[in-house]
This record gives sequence, structure tokens and C-alpha cells, in this order.
Amino acid sequence: MADLKEKIRDHKMVNLIKCILAGFVTRDALIPFVTNVMEDVKIYLRRQTKNVTCGICSTSNAIDCPAKGTCNIYQRKCSFHSKQKFKQCVNGVCQTVRNAIAQLHRHTNPSWCNTDATQWLTESWEVAKCFLPPKGYDDKDSADKTDINGIINLIINCRQFDNEIDDDLCKQENVCTMVREKMRDIRHASQTKVSDDVMHDVINALTNLLKDIRRSDSVPECINAIRKLNEIKQDNFDIKSQSIDVQQDVWKELVSLNVEDKVEYLYHHFSTKIQIMSTEIATLKDAPETKHARLTEDFQEDLKNFYIKFKNQLPIYPLPPRVKGMVEHLYVTPNVIRLDHGKFNRESQPHRHSFRKSYSADELHLSDILLYHGNIVNEVYIEGEPGVGKTAFCVKTALAWASKRVPTDPDRFFQSETLGQFKFVFLVFLRDFSGRECDIDKMIYHHILTNLPAKYTDQFLQRLLDEEVCLIILDGLDEWRHNNNSDCFCGAQTMIPRRRMRDKCVVLTTTRPWKMAFARMSSDIEIEHRFEITGVKDPRDLAEKVIQCLNNKTGRNVLPDDFFNSVEEHNLTHCLNVPVLNMQLLYLWYTGGKLGSSVCDIYKNMIDMLFGQLRMRLSSGSDMEQLRDDANDKTQDDLLEKLQKLAFDTLIDHERESSIVFDQSVVDKVLNSEEKKKSLQVGILTQRSFLQPNAQHGTVLSFLHKTFQEFLAARHIATSVSQTYNLEKSLANLDGHLLKIQDIATFFEFLCGIDSEKAVAFSASLMNFVSYDCEAKLNAIGTENSVQDLQNLHIIQQAQDLILKGLRESKSNQHEAHLYLTHVTDRHVKNTEVWRELVERNESRIVSVYLEDHNDKPTIDVFRSVFASSNDTLVYVTLKERRTAIDLSRCRHLKYLCIAGEKELAKTTASTESMITCSLERVSEWTEKVMFAALSKNSECLQNLHVHQCKHTNDLVNMLPELKNLKRLKICHVDFTKEPIERLSETLTYVYFELVTINVVTLDRLTKSYEGSSHSVTFKLKECHVVPQQEFISFKENISSSNKYNVMKDGYKMQAQNLHLDDVFDGMDEMYVFKYSLNPNTKLKPDDRKCTTLYDRTVSRV
Repeated sequence: MADLKEKIRDHKMVNLIKCILAGFVTRDALIPFVTNVMEDVKIYLRRQTKNVTCGICSTSNAIDCPAKGTCNIYQRKCSFHSKQKFKQCVNGVCQTVRNAIAQLHRHTNPSWCNTDATQWLTESWEVAKCFLPPKGYDDKDSADKTDINGIINLIINCRQFDNEIDDDLCKQENVCTMVREKMRDIRHASQTKVSDDVMHDVINALTNLLKDIRRSDSVPECINAIRKLNEIKQDNFDIKSQSIDVQQDVWKELVSLNVEDKVEYLYHHFSTKIQIMSTEIATLKDAPETKHARLTEDFQEDLKNFYIKFKNQLPIYPLPPRVKGMVEHLYVTPNVIRLDHGKFNRESQPHRHSFRKSYSADELHLSDILLYHGNIVNEVYIEGEPGVGKTAFCVKTALAWASKRVPTDPDRFFQSETLGQFKFVFLVFLRDFSGRECDIDKMIYHHILTNLPAKYTDQFLQRLLDEEVCLIILDGLDEWRHNNNSDCFCGAQTMIPRRRMRDKCVVLTTTRPWKMAFARMSSDIEIEHRFEITGVKDPRDLAEKVIQCLNNKTGRNVLPDDFFNSVEEHNLTHCLNVPVLNMQLLYLWYTGGKLGSSVCDIYKNMIDMLFGQLRMRLSSGSDMEQLRDDANDKTQDDLLEKLQKLAFDTLIDHERESSIVFDQSVVDKVLNSEEKKKSLQVGILTQRSFLQPNAQHGTVLSFLHKTFQEFLAARHIATSVSQTYNLEKSLANLDGHLLKIQDIATFFEFLCGIDSEKAVAFSASLMNFVSYDCEAKLNAIGTENSVQDLQNLHIIQQAQDLILKGLRESKSNQHEAHLYLTHVTDRHVKNTEVWRELVERNESRIVSVYLEDHNDKPTIDVFRSVFASSNDTLVYVTLKERRTAIDLSRCRHLKYLCIAGEKELAKTTASTESMITCSLERVSEWTEKVMFAALSKNSECLQNLHVHQCKHTNDLVNMLPELKNLKRLKICHVDFTKEPIERLSETLTYVYFELVTINVVTLDRLTKSYEGSSHSVTFKLKECHVVPQQEFISFKENISSSNKYNVMKDGYKMQAQNLHLDDVFDGMDEMYVFKYSLNPNTKLKPDDRKCTTLYDRTVSRV
């Protein structure tokens, strides 16, 4: 038996030798063929230049920067053009040849890094190298030195061969791609065992290629090669019959396949001379570049197969996770919006609750997310609420890269040309490493490489990440937290996993918005691109695909239109844009369940359905005793009560990442082993295993979906938490910071539908938190901030939308909660009647108001009523682009007032006795006069003043010295040459003039007035006109030479020296910032620099 096994193994090793030899035979036959075609290409190129040659321009000179797939720009530096820059060819030749080569390339993406442009018109193989793979072929100066993989890629990529091959090379699968795939499979045969079937497939593919060459019957090399391939297939073929040179080539190939430990078994198949030479030849295995190039190709193929085999399914909610559908059958193109430079612009997108496609104003594709002006960006963040399809997006991206077929994507969101720029795509689910690993490289190794052949080491991975263009996808930043190891190099407080700085790597991270907001506040994150997935473009398409998938599983023939009609009848169309709700509604309807009339009804019915499905499964089994127990609702209710407690306890975990995925020990505190087993059987809990860094397997659990957890937590508060429970404490844990209001939106919506009294208390606590946040921002701001930042508009609008959403759910459940709303804005209100009703109910407790221009009289009347009724509560008011009169004179507690863009007929009066910040931007003449007078008389609390344009400069000049406690002053668009400022408040620490005209005498007087002051004062001039100019130069020289001042920026000087201000101030023109300091030699504190960061950004980009 042992001898038989040896013979079988030996036979399969011979098959490997045959495949390798067949590759060499085919390559040798193709060499004259491809050489002749490339000579024709050279002649064609010379015709394009009318036989004019250059020979001077290097490849870097000939290629524009950035070039797709070649240039890697990091911090505005291109590695390909680092030594020689692009320039126009003096002979007018090289760019013409370059364009012609690009047009000949099937993907218009030649491998410029392979080739020498000085030889394009003299050496045909230098042109051929433009069509070879970009790695490992730059030193191959002839076809004889190029392996079969390079030859096949040349035929595939160069359009000139379309006229020489019968098969259509534009197809995804053709005679050439078949050869490429088969030969790659052979290189993957790391066990040196190749079956007869595989060997025959390889040789048949090679034979078919040779036969497909037009007029191959008249090409002697092809005829001989086809005959030779037929001989190799025979059982009695002996490689010893081949020449020593051929045997030596085959032996070298075997050694390079990383199977050195198996080569000894192959000795006896070769001639004695080869066996003697084997020790010398085996040293070729130490040729690292050749070996690494082959290993890289093998790894790419294995990685793609790994995704296709193990990541090609998505769950159909609310079915248990084991019930899934193929990604290509379920996935629908997402609706993605851009969040530029961290600004919240969700409200600018259309909100459609219909069955038509939902398109953003700016149609985005994957290229817009991963590339910027054709070049990769290093950091991309994609936000999204629970259930909108973030994880599905990540899986689809990896599969689109791995797919060997053109993806069925009618919207062309996942363009192959975009993903084709990445050599590797690494998909990591961060929840599997929460609290266990913080290094991205280690996550990739444990998540992916441990599932692939052992030849792929950690060192190999590090080299790939350093050298290749890679896309790293990190899904679920909000589900990850740092480990508790205080000795960790990156520090235990980091908000994001640790990554190394690599100019060729794109790190795409998905997260819920609250984690993004926290991460942006930390110093360990930089954002180049920020986007949001708001749902799917076509809700109907998603529903149709899921119905088709369910029909295939059940054998039914359910029509999608019946579902859509039912959803419309129940007024639930607004739920369809969120994929998870779409699928839950659909499955509930598909199985004959009641849809209900509210979101709470949907989730209650789905949970009942999950328990019912378990009873049906058990009824066909043997455990009838358990079935009878389950038939009793009390058993189900008892388990639900415990699940509700588990949901609540984990949801309010102060470490929010632990609230989604939690350890076994957390579950054991609430559920016994039988209850846990039943919860997993029902499908409301899911369990996953993961590989820890110490190679031990661990287990984590989570709810079926985050929304189920929030629904059960809301039920726990409603049924098990007393009315005296400290809801503010729960809100603090649940929310942690008001930038995470979105994160509690679903939970609050459920609470409003279940328990209106608790919802009212919760809304009051929420409004208190908004007030605390506004107060904190008010005491921290300076005059650099925009009006919206000062007024916390983003948070206020989110909170108001949250309350309105909860009110709708409350009404849908036949009870109306009298929810608190103390922060009000009229921006982007969808249901004005409900909003007015809510504001009128709370008008005596309003704390902040953000009012824009409204010709709508009912809305204006609502605000006037608020101003009249909230005298004792109103603190923050913003009035923009207004024509009407507003009286705030009785609002004694008003701390913040911003008036912007008033029309001439507008009139505003306000109490200033408690005012801390006042911003008057382009106000009416009447308002200006009244407010200047009020501030002159009563401004004891005023610390921040912003005046933009002024109609009565004299009134402003007279008012400024009266502001006894002013700390920060910003003045824009004012001419002080006729009415100069005599003095300013002694308490000022920051003076900012923008587009101001001022005499240098006035500036000098104001500056010197603070010499001897007990505190530091910063002066900033942005695009100001200081006259006379020559004296301003002298003024600056005196400041620079004085030991009392620090000059922080001098844009005027840089402009005078004709320097590129775009590289210094990011587009800002003249800038001069200097600071009087008691000790100028002391380094500036971070607080001292805050005033310059917004407008004085350096080359570093965000």
C-alpha cells in the first residue's frame, strides 16, 4: 500500500513538471509571434510622429503627473516624478507616442514604470513592456527573458492583438485569460501534486491559444508546439528526453515555486547532469525579487478566492444569520452623500419616501470616495445610521474587486477601473477585535492570512502594505474599542485603530456618526474624505430582490407590487429607504404577519414571528415538551424580560463600543445556559467566534441587529424602570456627548411609541443636555468661529428632528406624548403644522432660537409668541436674513445674540445686561444704532463682539472703550481712516481686523496701549489695507525687532517676496499676526494658537 501511495504521489508530481514544461513550450512558440506584432506597433508609432524621434525625454518627462496607477502622491510629492518632472518634449514627439500607447492599452492604463521612453521608437520590446504587469518586468529587455505570464498579459492588454487572435479579447473570459488562470493555479499547487484532469485542462488551454492565432497553421513554431503539447500529455512522456537547457528551465521554475522541501522527490525525473547542477540552481530560490513577485501574484489570487468563497453572502433580516442570500442577488446601490471638510450637509439632500430612486444632488460613485483628482487618498470615513447598509457596502466593495466577471451594476457605482488600481483589498470587521487588538496590520494578519496557506507570513504582509497600492476596509469603528492594556504603544485612549503611515494605502472606515464626531475631536485622526450612506437609491429594487430570493427558497410566486400596496395602505413608506427596515417589513408581510401602524408595531410583530418560527421548527422535531412550554406566553414573556434587561444594560454601557458586541460573561449575568440557547435558536441573539492574537478562539455575542437591541432596551425602561429612575444618568451613559444625538434617535423613537410618560421625562433630560452643551460652547468660543458653530445649530436641529420623530411615533401608537422642546429652529422643517404645534406647547420654556428669513406669517407669529413668553428662559438667539421687527428687550437672560443679513426694514431690540457674545453682521441702520447704544450703556458681561460692516463708524468708535470686560473683538469691512479708534478695552486678549482700512498711526497707538499690560494680547490683520504702506513696513520691522512681541504670521512679507501663498495660508492672501507677550521667549501655548488655526491653515490638509 505504501508503494502504491508513493507511485500516486510521484505521478502527480510528474503532472506538475508537465504543466511547467508545457508553459515553456507555449511561451517559446509565442515569442516570434508577439515580437512581430510589437514590431508592427513600433512602425505604427513612428508613423504617428512622421519618423521623427527624440531619445532625450525620460519616462518621467513624458508622463503627466498624476498618472493613474503610476504616480503615488503623498503630501504633495510624487515618487515617480521625484527626480525628473514632466515636461513637454522639445521635439514634440514623446507625448504623441505616449498618447498612442495609452490608446492601444485595453484599459488605457499602461505600466509606465516598466519602460524607458528614450527607446520607444527604436526598441519594440520597450513598448511591449508598457502592456506587461507593473511589477517584476522592468528589467526584461526582450521577449526571451519574459515568462509566459508576461507574454499572456501583453496579448490581453494590447489592442493590436485583436487582429491576430480569433477569440474576442474584450470578453471577460477568453482563450488568453483561461491560460492565465490555469497557469496561476499551477503556481498555487504548493503541494507539488497535480491531478490528471488539471494537467489536461492546462495543456488544452495552451493548445487552444496556439490554435486561435490566425493563420497558425502557417506558423511553424505554433505547429511544432501543438504537436509537442500533445506528446507531453501522454503517460509515457519523459522529461529526460528534453535538452539540458529545457530541463534546467523547468528545474528553476520548480525551485521558484516555494516548494523547496519537496524538490528532492523530483530529482530522479531529470537527467544526471541536472541533479548535479541542482545545488547551484537551487540557490535561485534566494533570488528574492523573483520569488516575491510570484508569491504576490499567488496571494492576490488566493485573497480573491477567499472573498468569493467566504464573504459572498448577506443576511436577510429578520431571519437568523444562517439564512442568507448571495451578495450579487441582494445588493442595491447605496445613496452616498459627501460631507465636505466635516460640515454637516445632510439637510441639503432630498428626503423622499417613495418607490422612485433617490439621487443625491451630486451623483457619487466609488471613484469619488476613494480618489481625489484621480489619485488615491489615504483616509476615507463613511458614516451611516444603523441598518443603512454600511457592512453590505464593505462586503460588496471587496467582492467587486475580487470578481472575475463584470459586476452587474447598472448604476456603475463599483467601476472596475477604480478598483483595478488597487493590487489588494483587505476587509476587516472591527467588532471581531474590539478590546483585543488595536493594530490594523495584526488585524489583517489574524483575520485573513491565517485562513490562507502558511507561506504568506507577517513579514510578507508588511512588505505588501509598504510597497503595493492597497485598500484597507475597516467596518464598524463604532463597534471597536481599545484594549485595556496600559502598556500598549499607541495609548489606551485612542479612538481609532493604530495604522502606519503609508503613501500607497487607502484606509476606508465605516462608522455610526457618534463615533465619527468623537474621533474628529481627538488629535489622532485626520480626515481627507468624509461621506455618509443615507440608504439605498432604489428601495423598490431592494424589495424586489429580497422577494425573488425568498421565492427561490420557498417555491412561491409572490409579486412585489402586492407588498408595496400593503406598505402604502399602512403609511409606512418612510421605512423603506433604510434597508434593514425594508427587509424586516417585507419578511413580516411575506410570512403573513401583521405590519402594524408604527415602527414599534413592526418590531413587536417581528419578535413574535421569530418565536413563532422556533415553535414551528420544534413541532417537527422530538422536543414536544419544550414546544408545550413555548406555547405558554409566560415562558416567552419571561425570556423577553431578561433579553430586555440585557439590551438595556449593554446599550447604556459607558464604553459605547462594548454595547453592540459583548462578551460571554456579560450574557451569563442575565441569562442561564438554556435561556441563552433558546435566544440563539430564536435568532434574536447571534454568536460569533474569532481568533485572538494568542491563537486562542474567543466568543462574542450581539443582538440580531442594533435596532432590535434598542427596541428591547426601550421596553425595559417602559416596563421595569421606575418613574423615579435617574433618566439623566441613563442619557449621559447612553449618549455621553450631544454630538451623538443621532445615536439615540431610534431608541428614543421606540420609547415614545411604548411609554409616553417616560419619553416626556427623557426629552426633558435631552433638552437639558443640549443646554449644557450650548453653555459650554459659549464659554469656550472666540470670534474666529462661524455663527452656526456658536449657535450649535447642528446639534439643535438634530435634537428638534429627534423630538419630531418621536412625536410622530407616539401618535402612530394612539397616544400623544407632550414632549419637551426648548431649542428651536425653522430650518428644513418638513411638517410645519406639527412643528408649530410642538413649539407653541413649549413656548414658555424655550432656551434657544435659530430663525431664518420667513415670509410665512404663521411661523413669524409663532416666534414672536416665543419671544414674548420665554422672557425668563431665552438665552441664545440667532436671526438671519430677516425683514421683520423683533423685540427681545424683555429677555433679561439673553447671553448670545447673532443678527446677520438684516434687510433695511428690519428692526431688532435686545436686552444686553446678561449678554456674553454679540455678533452684528450687516444689520439695518436702525438696529445698529439701537444695539450700539444699548451695549454702550450696559455691557458688563460682554466678552465677545463681532461687527461686520458699519454704517456709523463714529458710533462704533465711541462704543468700543465702554466695553469694560471685552476679551475678544472682531471687526470686518470697516474704514477707520476718517474715524480712527482712539482706544480699546484694557481687558482685550484678542483683536482681529479683517478687510479693515486703518492708518498705521492708529494701529501703532492701539498696540502700544497694551504694553505693560498684565496679560498677553494677540493682534491679527487679514487682508487689511494699512496706510501709508511704507510706514506699515517700518511698523512691522519695529514689532519684529522688539523683545515684547512674537510675530506668528507675516503673509504681507511672503506676498512681497512673491512666494506661493497657497502653500502657506491655503489660499488666504495677506495675513499678519503678532502677539504682545510678557515673556516672548516662551513657546506659545496651544490656547494661544487657537485663534490662528481656522484661517492660518498650513500645507497640511484635512
